[in-house]
Amino acid sequence: MPSRVLSTIVVASALLGVLTAAPVVAEQVTSASVVRSDGTFSIDFSVRIDAPVADVSRLIGDIRNLALLSPSTQSSETLQPGEGINTGDRAWVHVVIRPCVLIFCKKLTKVSRVMPVSAGVTRYEAIAAHSNFESATEVLTLKASGSATELTYEARLVPAFFVPPVIGSWLVRRVIIAEISEAARRAEQQIKSRQDDV
Repeated sequence: MPSRVLSTIVVASALLGVLTAAPVVAEQVTSASVVRSDGTFSIDFSVRIDAPVADVSRLIGDIRNLALLSPSTQSSETLQPGEGINTGDRAWVHVVIRPCVLIFCKKLTKVSRVMPVSAGVTRYEAIAAHSNFESATEVLTLKASGSATELTYEARLVPAFFVPPVIGSWLVRRVIIAEISEAARRAEQQIKSRQDDV
């Protein structure tokens, strides 16, 4: 995901065998919007994950799982106070991704402060000095939808690098739909595997 669904998925992104034998299709993505304006990418999407919200929350709550779920994520870890950077008294997440749009690929780093907002809602704020973003604000929301989970991601990203004009909202949206569909498939697979092991 160009940016952070790109991290997060995101967070992330993020963010994110299936529970059935059928492949996951884009219809799992219930909404997806990307707007590029004055150097800012506004990204909003919702995806249905065929697993209980408690299981999804446990899976994506461990940032180390992000690299297992997101095809563009190369590494993901939690930084505790005093580890590598001055994080103050809060834990931060450190994510390295390599999103590609057409032939354009770039390795990106983002370090974000984790701020729980309420039950099922988490906000991430990037620290520019340790990220490839001038600013990055992301909100991840999980809520039950019957026996499944609706994951909603909202982000406002300002890259600190040049993004070619040819990479417009339509292309980014296509990449995001493919990425989050695959992340949802992997999440379902991981949860199903863990249930089978119990």
